Amino acid sequence: MARAVVDVGCNAGALGAAYRGRNPNAVVLGIEEDAGAPATAASRLDEVACVDVETQPMPFDLPNAADRLIYGDILKHLRDPWALLNDARPPRACRTPHRRRRGRGGFPRLRPVNPSSHRASRI
Repeated sequence: MARAVVDVGCNAGALGAAYRGRNPNAVVLGIEEDAGAPATAASRLDEVACVDVETQPMPFDLPNAADRLIYGDILKHLRDPWALLNDARPPRACRTPHRRRRGRGGFPRLRPVNPSSHRASRI
């Protein structure tokens, strides 16, 4: 499990709080652009920065401050999500000499799930 996690686009900190429930010793940091949300997230996470990740530098000395970067629900809201992902170097803990990853880490394969189609397939 990751020792330090940064939730980019943390909103009220629910995802970070859920991770902390599974790993109580983890340091969970949050980044949120909306000025109102960090107040709620600050009660759930270790530290929260109010930053626009597309126009301002990443806080917390990233990527060295984290084992994992989580882009939970933010990518679809960005003007150029690929620029953000290309600038994010994989954290050290993600790097592995495993041949498929070529030592640079990587991003998990993500695909949106439509809940109604999921339910329909189970009927």
